[in-house]
Amino acid sequence: MIIPYDWPLIIYVGPDFEDEIIFTQSGVPLDLTDYTAYDQIRTGQSQAAGLIAEFTCAITPAEGKVKLSLTDLVTRLISVAAGYHTLVLRDPAGLDLPFAMGTVTFVQTSTVLPEA
Repeated sequence: MIIPYDWPLIIYVGPDFEDEIIFTQSGVPLDLTDYTAYDQIRTGQSQAAGLIAEFTCAITPAEGKVKLSLTDLVTRLISVAAGYHTLVLRDPAGLDLPFAMGTVTFVQTSTVLPEA
């Protein structure tokens, strides 16, 4: 059984967002070859809660690294103050495991960015 890592996030509304996590086992990066990552932000801690945003997830297998990202076009549309996320990794056999989860705090920004 995996106990998900506590991974709270702070996302600034307006700019792009990126953060990454590295999973290790006994100090060695976990080999994530052939794993797929999924992560969504929801208004509550259940799958039935309203969807706020869905991360783009990228895995660097040999480093045990998962990177989450949201574009500025996505963060600009966020109008709530908080949410919850769960990073689920699907292993090569198709088993879905929650590896990390936590609160998401959205911080409003005062700078209006020009279109890229």
